[in-house]
Amino acid sequence: MTSMQNGKVQMEYSTATPFRLGEARNDLPNFDEPWQAYVFSLTVALVESGKFDWPEWISSFGCLRSPEVLGSDEEEPGAYYEHWIQSLCGILQEKGVASIAEVTSCAERWRRAYLATPHGHPVKLEAGKPIF
Repeated sequence: MTSMQNGKVQMEYSTATPFRLGEARNDLPNFDEPWQAYVFSLTVALVESGKFDWPEWISSFGCLRSPEVLGSDEEEPGAYYEHWIQSLCGILQEKGVASIAEVTSCAERWRRAYLATPHGHPVKLEAGKPIF
């Protein structure tokens, strides 16, 4: 929604995401890998739980996706979601949700759990260990 204030167009943003988890939409991004869908849905869940709002997310992610940062070279495959992860880690730290050390530790626990899980079985973290 927009409005005029002092002769300038003012954008009004919702603090919610423009979609809901579980909502079927044809206009949402496609994912090349399952982890991309996971990090996307994790971001939506964090917004919906009030850890940060959607405009904050857009600002954070947009800084990494700006033409000044990206340059004119063709982007490497997967770079979009690598930037997504970098931005998510940054906003989690900025908002005091989790430090970079906590995120790194959590990722390492998941990596070890993945490597220790037989093929075809669900990957599970050790019982009772919090993610953050």
